[in-house]
Amino acid sequence: MSIKDSVIIIKKLIIMLLPIVCCLAASCAKPPASKEVKKSGDIIKIVLEGVITPSHEEKIISSMTGQIMKVNTAKGQKVAKDQVLIEFDRFKAEQAYKNAVITYQKAQVSAETYTGENTVIINNAKEKLLKTYDLYRRGYSSLVELKDAENNYINSRNTNEKTRFDQGKSHKEATKEVERARLEMENAKYNFQNTEVKSMMNGFITDLTYSAGQSVSYGDTIGKIANIDDVILKGGFSPGTYSYINKIRTAEVSCLTTPPLKMKSQVKDISPIADSVLGTPVLFIPIKNHDYLLQPGTKCLISFKITKEQAKTMGLDDSGDTVNIRSQIK
Repeated sequence: MSIKDSVIIIKKLIIMLLPIVCCLAASCAKPPASKEVKKSGDIIKIVLEGVITPSHEEKIISSMTGQIMKVNTAKGQKVAKDQVLIEFDRFKAEQAYKNAVITYQKAQVSAETYTGENTVIINNAKEKLLKTYDLYRRGYSSLVELKDAENNYINSRNTNEKTRFDQGKSHKEATKEVERARLEMENAKYNFQNTEVKSMMNGFITDLTYSAGQSVSYGDTIGKIANIDDVILKGGFSPGTYSYINKIRTAEVSCLTTPPLKMKSQVKDISPIADSVLGTPVLFIPIKNHDYLLQPGTKCLISFKITKEQAKTMGLDDSGDTVNIRSQIK
């Protein structure tokens, strides 16, 4: 056999043995703990209960006080942002605004009449008293005439003070009336400029409590709108598992739908505060809602795999293959 033939044979042997060597190397690279878990069956599953909620939900708020003229949507209907949902009577709102402007203008004119004081009467009485003093001193006027002149001056001053006091009271009331009229005018103007209630987001109408012909006040909740194109799965967990779940971001999700929905999803956020619905701390898993299979209120199960040693650390029962963490979901 030639040297060239020997080299070719050696190359072929190396190519044949290379996959075997790689497999052995990969097997040796695995940490002992990983191999021990697989050998001993040391893994158990934590199962959490969860519920589907909309990714975004808003209240539909009345933009003014008045009577609803038209409702352009219905429960379950899909709407777009800035779409007009509710219309109020624009003509009535305009007339109310015009009347409020007139009332305000009249109040301003009325307030202007309560100014100034009557100084003419006082000045005349004062001049007469001064002349009487001079006449009495020269003997051309009696004491009675002097006293009458004094009393007339005093009375004119007292009368003027009372008039000024009454005018002051009236002016204060008139000023208050002007302010009341101004506020009513501003409110009427706001109503006139807000006779439409528009959608603040893309979504579906989930609640609608008023219809055409009914009266509402500014700030009343007319209905609700929710985005379920994307939903959030809220899962409840026990406080003792917080530190572990906070490190593990991938979960297996199984939802009670028809057909059943199973997937692997990423945990977006975790809150140690007890949720009002679940009654436990919660984790949040965003899910794209294909074909709207997931409706608000849909129940789901969320599972993580841990070792029995980790379960002991968290105070969980490690005697079986599965640990179920209950919530208050009905």
